[in-house]
Amino acid sequence: MSIYHVACDEAYSDGNNRYLVLGGVFMTKEMTSTIGANISRWKDIASLSEHTFHWTKLTPRNAMHYKHFVNGSVSNCQRRRMRYRSLIVDKRHISLADYHDGDRERGFYSFVNTFIFNCFVKELGAQDRLHVYWHKRDTPFALDELKTRLNNRYMLRTKSQVRPVVSVEHAPADGHHFIQIADVLNGIIGCDINEKANPHSKRGAAKYDLVKHLLGRVRMDTFKETRSSWRSHFTTWHFDFDAVRKRKDAPKPSGKAAI
Repeated sequence: MSIYHVACDEAYSDGNNRYLVLGGVFMTKEMTSTIGANISRWKDIASLSEHTFHWTKLTPRNAMHYKHFVNGSVSNCQRRRMRYRSLIVDKRHISLADYHDGDRERGFYSFVNTFIFNCFVKELGAQDRLHVYWHKRDTPFALDELKTRLNNRYMLRTKSQVRPVVSVEHAPADGHHFIQIADVLNGIIGCDINEKANPHSKRGAAKYDLVKHLLGRVRMDTFKETRSSWRSHFTTWHFDFDAVRKRKDAPKPSGKAAI
């Protein structure tokens, strides 16, 4: 039996951006402790113990620290100590408010469900258990409902009574290294595909440089297509609406749609 943790966040969810990015880092409970201790030690050495890494906090002055933070994250994926996976949704094809009788939050969490289940839950064995942490956000949506629906999908898929998802809870980014990793990686990918990096401004140049840096580290030439490195330990998955609409478990604009 293995116990896993996944820390997730979203990026570019506001209406001014075409693409929504949902992403998370997944690892065993033991590796959470090991990698977390290594990050804390590095932050202490670099005098960053009080710093919360956040994509919006990237500046030319701290850009080198962000590169080191990205390097460590990618290295752990490359060594298969953790996985980063993301779901990218082209919001031109949907209105989140159209899902679940106009309830925007339920519409949003329908894609959260799709992301967590397909990227993490469906690969769990019958004896495995998963704890999900989502970056704390202001929402009336009950995360226990998401846990129930994830477990129901797993039982339906495996034709069993196994409920592998133990908990789904919000977690603040402060002090949570893996939420910070998800935040920064999501921000880089979303910045690239939403074309938000302006190399002609100081702040934009720092973002542009970090986008190029991550692309080089994961050996990809773009984040604008579904790609994978190191046997799926670093994956960007673009939501294919045409293909998914044909599946029974796809979110549909209906008051009875499963999230």
